[in-house]
Amino acid sequence: MASFRIAGDPEGTGWIADWYAAGLDAGTNPANPDRWPTPREVQQAKVEAASLAVGLALTREVLWEKLPPRVKEQLIAWFETVIGEEYPPINWVWFQIVVEMFLTSVGGRFSNDDIDAGLALHDSLHRLCQLERSPVGRSERYPPERPTKRLFWHERSTRTAADLMSMGLVMNFLEGPR
Repeated sequence: MASFRIAGDPEGTGWIADWYAAGLDAGTNPANPDRWPTPREVQQAKVEAASLAVGLALTREVLWEKLPPRVKEQLIAWFETVIGEEYPPINWVWFQIVVEMFLTSVGGRFSNDDIDAGLALHDSLHRLCQLERSPVGRSERYPPERPTKRLFWHERSTRTAADLMSMGLVMNFLEGPR
């Protein structure tokens, strides 16, 4: 929530950005005994990683660009633990796509194969503006106005990760209107 507040009022929320930056440092510092578990270590961290990636993309000028290089490196390393990870075959594939696309924008490693597989899986679940029952029996239903549903609405099934990156679709979504 802090990132949305920062993005909405960059000039009036400097203290929140400082607080958020300190939390990002502490949470991703591998030497900190209270650091956050990585997405590789704990399933729920995969969800949190996507939330952080969106927040950092929304506050790029206010937060990401002002982080010390060491903190950026820690965050990139923490985010990179999603690469090659298994995700439940439901809407969770978006979490990996969002994180790896954020990594492309900050010079981190990423996997075109992960992104393409996530898009293909999403496409296989996509029907009538809903994600239907997945192969593991979970059902995730969202109305079509949800951002994750609109992100590739007109591009789904015909584009690879490389196509999407070159077109800037994900980063346009993450960066929002200017």
